[in-house]
Amino acid sequence: MHEAAPRSSAGPDQGDRPKEPGADDFGLRTTPWEYIGGVTLMIVQSELADLQTCDEMLEGAVIRELAGFQRAVDANASMLSESERDEYYRFHSGSRWMLEELFPNIARTSMFLTCCALLEARLDQFCQVAAREIGTRLTLEDIHGKGIVRARIFLKKAVGMPFPDCTEQWREISTYGIIRNALAHTNGVLDDSRKRELVLQFANETHGLVKLTPAHVVLPQADFVPRVIATIGQFFEQLHSAWELAKKPRELRKHTE
Repeated sequence: MHEAAPRSSAGPDQGDRPKEPGADDFGLRTTPWEYIGGVTLMIVQSELADLQTCDEMLEGAVIRELAGFQRAVDANASMLSESERDEYYRFHSGSRWMLEELFPNIARTSMFLTCCALLEARLDQFCQVAAREIGTRLTLEDIHGKGIVRARIFLKKAVGMPFPDCTEQWREISTYGIIRNALAHTNGVLDDSRKRELVLQFANETHGLVKLTPAHVVLPQADFVPRVIATIGQFFEQLHSAWELAKKPRELRKHTE
C-alpha cells in the first residue's frame, strides 16, 4: 500500500495565506512540469490513503456489528428450549443476512465506485494540465469515447506521451471498469459472456477478491477495495514516470532554442 504524502507542517493557517507570485492552485511554487508529475502523484496518494482508512473503518464496522448481533442472539437463544431455539434463529436469519451479506456488499460497492471516480477525475485533470503545458488546442471532448479509455487516447495521441497501458496494473484497471459498469448500471449483473469471463479470470487470479453468483451478479469481497487502492496508486506512479520521461526531450529543446 502506498503511503500518503506528508502533509505540510507550516501550521493550520497555511491555506489562508495569499499565494506567492507564480504559485499554483495548491499554493506551491512549481513549474507546470513539476505540477503534473510530483504534485499530482502526491495528491492522489493522499486521497488513496484516506480511502484506505475509510475502508478499514467500514470493514471493522462489519465485523463488530455481526459479532455483536451474534452475541445477543446466542445469549437469548441459550434461555430457550431446543425447539424454540431453532425457531428463534430462523426468525433472526433475515437480520443476520443483512449484516453478513447486504451491508458489506453495499459498503464495498460504494467504496469501489468512489475509487473509480477518483481514478477518472484525477486522470482527466492530468489530461487537462498536460494539454495546457504542451499548448494543444485539443480537449478531452474532442476525443471519441469516455472515461479512462478516452484519457488514455488523449494522452497518447494529443499529448504524445508514453502511456503505461501495457502494464499489469492497467490490465487490472480495465477489468475494474467492467465491474464498475455492472455495479453502477445493472445492479451487479454481468450479462455479457465475454466480460463475465474476464471478471472470472480476475477472480481466479486474485483468489476470490470478487465472486459471481449463479445469476451472474458480481460481489466484491473483503480485500477487494484494498487491492483496487494499491493498483490505482501503482498506476499513477507509472504515469508519473512516463511523464518524467516525456518531458526530458521537451526541456532539452527549450534549452537549445
